Amino acid sequence: MKRLVSIGLLLLTLSVHAQTDYDWRAHRHDLSIAGGYMSGIYPLRSILITAWQNIGDNGGDVRYCGDYTLSYHYQALWWLRAGAKVQWEGDYWSFYSREDQAKSIAMGKTMNHCFSFMASCQFTYLNREHVRLYSGLDAGLGIFLSDKRYINGNTNSDGKQREVQTSFLLAFNLTAFGVAFGGERVYGLAELNLGYDALLTLGISFRM
Repeated sequence: MKRLVSIGLLLLTLSVHAQTDYDWRAHRHDLSIAGGYMSGIYPLRSILITAWQNIGDNGGDVRYCGDYTLSYHYQALWWLRAGAKVQWEGDYWSFYSREDQAKSIAMGKTMNHCFSFMASCQFTYLNREHVRLYSGLDAGLGIFLSDKRYINGNTNSDGKQREVQTSFLLAFNLTAFGVAFGGERVYGLAELNLGYDALLTLGISFRM
């Protein structure tokens, strides 16, 4: 037991010493662009909001467009980065009349957009010149926009050819594990997320 404690203290000492070898103050500003396939809340959101807003449709196959994020962080301490991020996720599909079971002539198309604006904190537990390991927590406002457009002379029950519905949601994201790797100014990143960001996110970041 004493040997394990000694080894743990030694590794902690080496880790702390390694932080002093890298001047993290040299470039404190980071701008990142990332994307991935399907956020953790996408299936739930599709059931609770998308299906409810399109009751009565004979929908076709959903075309998923992806999940994309633009974020900025400031390295306040060697272990703490604070900033903000803007995220978008979307999909679309054609819909048909209930009588058109063969789905031969579309009545229109529904396009869904989910935007989120979140404050972001990242907690770094390894901060070296060419690699950084971190976790993160984000929270803010989510806006879900459903844009339903009728074509081929079709309209809704009110005679309109377009319906736009907006819902406001709590936006959140937990980065369980993130790794940044590469050069001094430009580097890649990979994250495992739960929330509004894609479950697996890959991106590129620019350090200034």
